[in-house]
This record gives sequence, structure tokens and C-alpha cells, in this order.
Amino acid sequence: MQRQQQCSDIVKKDMASTERDKPEVFATVKTYMFEFSKSRDTCVVIIQYRIPPKGTEPAKIQILTYNAVTMQLMEGYDNIYLIPASETKEIMDATTTLFKHYAK
Repeated sequence: MQRQQQCSDIVKKDMASTERDKPEVFATVKTYMFEFSKSRDTCVVIIQYRIPPKGTEPAKIQILTYNAVTMQLMEGYDNIYLIPASETKEIMDATTTLFKHYAK
């Protein structure tokens, strides 16, 4: 439980600094979740960003996972999803997949 609390503190500080220092980035955050991963011995964040529509392309949601301690993507660019915002089930499924993969 102590590691989860430390993870919470790291993420809270990171999100607060993003809101303060990069409000334009913070405004695109749809949602995020975090968990201390015992198997990876680190704090893992799964975050969803809103990507506005461009031309004829619809709005999308980008879902990625990063290590909150190092601020590096988990496994580089291998597990980043870009899903149309209207596809709520697909967004939930991708988020669940990442959570199950990285947060164990």
C-alpha cells in the first residue's frame, strides 16, 4: 500500500506541474489512471489524450502508458493507440488491455 501511495504522490505532482507549466497539454487530457506495478517495480500511468479533428478526420483519443518515475513511454512506441473518439468501446478495451499488461 505504501508503494501505491508513493505512486499516487508522483502522479499528482506530475499532473499539477503539467497543468501549471503546460496548460495546453493538460487541456487535452481526457482521463488517466495509475498503478504501482510490482512486476515492473515502478509507477505506471495510462493516459488518454484528446486529439482534435483535422480536416475530414474525426476527433481521436490517443492512449499510451508511461513510467511515472522516468517519464519514459513503456516499451517505446509499441503500445500506443489512436482511436476515433466516437469508438467508446474500443477506447475502453484498449485502456483495459494496457492496464492489464503494465499494472500487474
